[in-house]
Amino acid sequence: MDEYIQPNMSNEDAVSLIKEKIKTNTPFAFTRYGDGEVYIMTNRSKRESWLQKACKDYGYDYKKDGEIEQFYKDYNKILWGTFTKSDMVGIMKSECSILPGKQNLDDWSFKKELLKEKNIDIENLLITEHQLSRHKIMGSVEGMRDIIQGNDIHIITITPNNMIERNLDKLLGINITYTENKMSYSYRNRDEILKQFKNIKENIVLYGSGIDKDYGTILRDKYGKIALDMGSVMEAWSGRLARNTFKEGQLQSYLLIK
Repeated sequence: MDEYIQPNMSNEDAVSLIKEKIKTNTPFAFTRYGDGEVYIMTNRSKRESWLQKACKDYGYDYKKDGEIEQFYKDYNKILWGTFTKSDMVGIMKSECSILPGKQNLDDWSFKKELLKEKNIDIENLLITEHQLSRHKIMGSVEGMRDIIQGNDIHIITITPNNMIERNLDKLLGINITYTENKMSYSYRNRDEILKQFKNIKENIVLYGSGIDKDYGTILRDKYGKIALDMGSVMEAWSGRLARNTFKEGQLQSYLLIK
């Protein structure tokens, strides 16, 4: 296990850091890396059904010669670039506190040797748990209300209308504006959404962007935002059962806004 990077800060300390950045309005980028990102970043093939969907979602022709290779090349660059620039990253623990059983770190983490090859300073990496955004202290309405401390926020998601219908603004006690992250915004026409970032007035941006992880560092570096990668929590807040753990009676059912 020692050959893989693992979280070096607790969920509580990670949330405290985020709250301090918000309190002082300090630009910040928290980015989570899951198994899909790890597969791309380590240039390994994942199951065929996942690869077909990923190519379709991000504007690549799965059946055309060279397109899969180009997909890996483009997103390898984005994901590693964002990893090195993020202020704090989320990596799955070998024994996740809210998911049953041991996790295969070959699928969920990176070998220290690989990071050294890429000249990444492992000793100074701030690493928290990949599932942080799904913990009660961050992903529940109560947890997020505590984190944002009464500040208005902006959300980038594929389902803004669902959140509006569920009165997320009233639940959090703040004003919320939205950018719709349409699936049609593939890698080859990402400028359609990136140019909308300049219109965001709020200092805090929550986003769910799939493997377009650089949204966070772009928002921080170009617009001075505090950008938090919430992943599939965005779907839970939209009332969508994107994960089995969101179902009633399951481990993360507290995330779901019905």
